[in-house]
Amino acid sequence: MNSFFLAALKARLAEDLASLYLSGVDSEDPVLHPVKIYIGNLPTAQSDVPDPQPFVLLIPVSGDFHLGENEIRIDCTCGIFNPEEGDAEGVEMDMAVLLSALASSLVPCSKTPLEGRYRLTEGSQGRLLSWTKSTVQARPYAETTMATYWRMKGVE
Repeated sequence: MNSFFLAALKARLAEDLASLYLSGVDSEDPVLHPVKIYIGNLPTAQSDVPDPQPFVLLIPVSGDFHLGENEIRIDCTCGIFNPEEGDAEGVEMDMAVLLSALASSLVPCSKTPLEGRYRLTEGSQGRLLSWTKSTVQARPYAETTMATYWRMKGVE
């Protein structure tokens, strides 16, 4: 994997999702929060740091080295918190909005590579993007993982 790839992907998503605000909590009151982008792990829980939701967590999962080119799978784990009591529909709608925004940001990278170097490709099942619920938690939380596959030059 190219050492600059994750930073480039994070920057792309941060820019494209900057205007997207979804439900969250601040001091026990529901408010809208911007989507935060993390690499590898969520920040450790601290009393003075707000909840990380909504978020997209970029996780390198697997990869292959070929002559002159690398392939890598990056999972984009999306987390949502919708504090409205009894509103399962609200958390699912927020997740649908986040997944749609994420796909809108990533799909153009299949035609025009990210930073001219990193191209979104189809996975082994021929899908450009695929998602699954990563956890089945009680509302108001929801978590879904979108699998993405990328190709890049082996050494730069």
